[in-house]
Amino acid sequence: MTQTNIGKARKVKSCVGVLKLKAKQAQRIGLKPRSQLSPCMYYEAFFGDNQSLIDYVNSQPLTNPLVCLGDGHDGVWNLVKEFATSSSRWEILDWYHLKENLYKVGGSLKRLKQAEALLWAGQVEVVRTLFSHCRLKQAKNFCAYLEQHRQRIVNYSYYQSEQLCSVG
Repeated sequence: MTQTNIGKARKVKSCVGVLKLKAKQAQRIGLKPRSQLSPCMYYEAFFGDNQSLIDYVNSQPLTNPLVCLGDGHDGVWNLVKEFATSSSRWEILDWYHLKENLYKVGGSLKRLKQAEALLWAGQVEVVRTLFSHCRLKQAKNFCAYLEQHRQRIVNYSYYQSEQLCSVG
């Protein structure tokens, strides 16, 4: 249940934990006083209202660095760039989508497995070299994808072994 004190943060239970919403945020998502917010309503409330999501995230106490894990969709990263400052934000391309895009290249299974192992170790340039002579359109698209997300591709092996971040 939410509190009704005007001007104070309201605590709302959701599937991601207790959320603190200010009156303006609660009003934007249609939360009435003394009502419960279902987890589904919370996520759907920001759909199509990017600015409210940005305002909400930036109003929360954020860790430094703020770790942002996402797929390769531009829409995700356009939102993420509005969270915190670039110097306090750490963007990581998730392994699932990186691997998914790698296997769209097709061709030699041996080369794909080699590229997968190199990417797991964060070796983007070596993978680009591996596909540099490939004429397939899918390979060129993948190289462009790697270039676009180069700064978001980490040494997944290291972060998993050190249990610093769940990436694989």
